[in-house]
Amino acid sequence: MKHVDALSRYPVMIVCNDTLTSKLKKAQEEDDNIQTLKSLLEKQESEEFFERNGILYKYFNGRELIVTPKAMEAELIKLIHENGHFSVGKTEEIVKQEFFIPNLTNVVKKRQVFLEETGQVERIHQTLIPVLTKLSLDDSTKWYKYVDRLQRILNSTISRSTKWTPFELLVGIKMRNKEDILIKDLLLEEMAKELLEQREFLRNDAKKNIETLQSENRKTYNRRRKLRYTKVI
Repeated sequence: MKHVDALSRYPVMIVCNDTLTSKLKKAQEEDDNIQTLKSLLEKQESEEFFERNGILYKYFNGRELIVTPKAMEAELIKLIHENGHFSVGKTEEIVKQEFFIPNLTNVVKKRQVFLEETGQVERIHQTLIPVLTKLSLDDSTKWYKYVDRLQRILNSTISRSTKWTPFELLVGIKMRNKEDILIKDLLLEEMAKELLEQREFLRNDAKKNIETLQSENRKTYNRRRKLRYTKVI
């Protein structure tokens, strides 16, 4: 199927193609609007929609796009975002390659705001969980005993992005906190590790983007390049 081949071209779609196809087909069967369109197609052919292997497609700008069920719009956008951390524009561009979602720009923007807010919580969890794991090595069931102390240190630690501590931003004054050297060292260690991983990700992503652009520029140049013939006398 065309869309299965297309999915494999994008590194963001790191899922089993057969699984995604099955989910789309099942979700379409449960979508009232899509079922109405399918019923109409049984009675009359359409220049805009067609069905293939039980999946509804839409002709749009010269492409055959899968009509995405309402119930799967958020999941599809989340899947693309999480595997590439793309901007709104880039996410929309990738979706439009193979899928049709009405009012796509608005859907992506709303979903992106939610993902960014959720991502902040996930980033904090990525820092806290390893620290709690190390603190409770002797008894992993007692990890909760360290949460309050860890939270106080986190709230009194200067943020790399804001240059202020969370407590200062909330209350306006510095927190009077009893130093816990072990917890603070572990926390700073995890934050430094996260920073290095993020920097490496950004560098690799930038490298891939540059290589993609160079490849596109070469293709464009080669298409427009006129062959020069030398006249032999």
